[in-house]
Amino acid sequence: MKYLYTFFALFITLFLSAQTSPITFDEAWTVNGADWTIKEDEGSNVSIETATDGNKYLQVVYNDSGKDWQNAQIKLTNAMGQNYFSAGPGKTVTFDLWSDHTGDTGPGSYTGMLKLEQGVDGAPIHEFSFPVSGTGWESVTIDLSTDKGGAAVADGDYGLIVLFTNYGTGN
Repeated sequence: MKYLYTFFALFITLFLSAQTSPITFDEAWTVNGADWTIKEDEGSNVSIETATDGNKYLQVVYNDSGKDWQNAQIKLTNAMGQNYFSAGPGKTVTFDLWSDHTGDTGPGSYTGMLKLEQGVDGAPIHEFSFPVSGTGWESVTIDLSTDKGGAAVADGDYGLIVLFTNYGTGN
């Protein structure tokens, strides 16, 4: 079954201590290709779309319910004037997400996951899970001080954000 996720719709807001750094998708993103800054992986389809109000958003289409590892990857680059993504004590990320599990027998039984990779100065990979309702728009806030396994996350900066749109079983 095909599921549609409009992730980071309109913007992503990173609350990094007292600093807010929005990603609006108005920047010069390159979707897929050799010099990608946003790409699809494991069978998902990603694109940057424009809403009726003119704001841009990242759309992720999850194509096969048998492939839980489908994802979208966002590479942050200094060439686009972006900061690294920071995680650790007191830091959160908030984004709006639209998902539709119409016709599914278990709506609300899905979990998304945000994974941080390409750590600066040896910062380790971290994964953060969040529930997905499958019933339209929802605002998601993730505490970046504790990973999905409950371990404390030390301050660290990351160059790659990986979004898994259908990870796990909602637990």
